[in-house]
Amino acid sequence: ATALGPTPSPDSDPLLGEVIGGCQINAKIGQGGMGAIYLARHTALQKDVVVKILPPESAANPRTVERFFREARAAARLEHPNIVQVQDVNTTERGLHYIVMQYIDGENLEEKIRRDGRHSVKDAVNIVLQVARGLKAAHEAEVIHRDIKAENILVTNSGTVKVTDFGLAKDLNSELKLTADGAMIGTPLYMAPEIGRVKEIDGRVDIYSLGVTFYYLLTGIQPFRGFSALEILSAKAHDQLKPPEEHIPDIEEPVRNVLGKMLEKDRDMRYRNVDELMRDLEALDRGLPVEAPPPSIWPPSAGPAGSTRVTRRKRGTTARARERERKGKPAKQTGVPPLLILGLAGAGVLVIALIVVLVVLVSN
Repeated sequence: ATALGPTPSPDSDPLLGEVIGGCQINAKIGQGGMGAIYLARHTALQKDVVVKILPPESAANPRTVERFFREARAAARLEHPNIVQVQDVNTTERGLHYIVMQYIDGENLEEKIRRDGRHSVKDAVNIVLQVARGLKAAHEAEVIHRDIKAENILVTNSGTVKVTDFGLAKDLNSELKLTADGAMIGTPLYMAPEIGRVKEIDGRVDIYSLGVTFYYLLTGIQPFRGFSALEILSAKAHDQLKPPEEHIPDIEEPVRNVLGKMLEKDRDMRYRNVDELMRDLEALDRGLPVEAPPPSIWPPSAGPAGSTRVTRRKRGTTARARERERKGKPAKQTGVPPLLILGLAGAGVLVIALIVVLVVLVSN
């Protein structure tokens, strides 16, 4: 597998073998949101690179071309170990628009989860923390990614995590409007609920999308499902997200709290910025207490006070009964025992019968 796609395509692409921007195109390895992605060899530097080329049908739209180059400009000024570096951007004499990017020897997170299934809390926290560090650099440069998802997170063979594909990035410094007001930008499975409903978005949309990724890593299951984008967005708006203990019975409460705060539907209840999120993620990584309170999107955990372990709540049991059950002691009956009720009822009938007999005897 390559960094940006599972399997190279057959040798049917007309661009294979061509030299674009000093890079010989060797294989098509993926299709991103803003163009075809190729593995290439930089002929002068003698190293592998990734070249993204805008398809001719898209290049006919000036707005699409502007968005394509905006990705390059946004990513080019982000120099961070957890962000894929942009090395060049240009247009060929034939009018092909291209971006040359750093080649990552590894795989994307979607491939990794599909192969390995759900990850341990330690591994999941490590991956999410590295993504958060990359997002912190982007947000400090006033760039919002807007399409954080497993496919856009690359994991190198050495374990380094890198964010890629800033094709939908919103540059807060740019005055050029490239989408209509209220237009929905992003991938529905990962999209924050407020996108399409509010005019101004901020870094909290990336925090929500990273929360979806965190949930996916921990459980191996996407938190929302549907047969169409409309179904998924409707589920996000109206359905309650299943708490993680439905999939991971032994999840600890601090992890649950951090995950829940990232996924709050109301963005004002989410982490205000990536700095806040990173503090809690670093605390989880070190086994320290977190600041995140129990989230509003899920019922309170059923664990006893002071416990870090979350257990599924049993119906029909009181908190005191659950506490005694945890300690291995039988729960006291909090009501009147059934046998006593029957006995009292029988005694009442006997008393009434004696009264009737006495009345009859007195009347005779």
